[in-house]
Amino acid sequence: MLSRFAPIVVASVRERLVSLIETFNLHVAQLDTELLDLVQIKESAREEEICSGENAEADQIARKWKVSVGFLLTIPGIGLLTACWLVVTTLNFTVCETAEAAAHFVG
Repeated sequence: MLSRFAPIVVASVRERLVSLIETFNLHVAQLDTELLDLVQIKESAREEEICSGENAEADQIARKWKVSVGFLLTIPGIGLLTACWLVVTTLNFTVCETAEAAAHFVG
């Protein structure tokens, strides 16, 4: 049996909800931009100077993680968030010895 009642739409509430959705979409876009900037590999002489310092090992590890994210982004259907999630949860695939193990881990 179909209901004969229609929802009541309050214009001011609808405007607030639309505004809230727009705000959320803006924040998501900003976070995507920040995340992409974080995982991009920047080639510059300045970065090479930094890598030769006391943080060289940490910088090399970060670079390996960024390379892994870059490779994952070339796979159709893998987006930035999924690529980052895969690299972080598998510790850059160090907890998985094979591709099948990675698939089972993520599965």
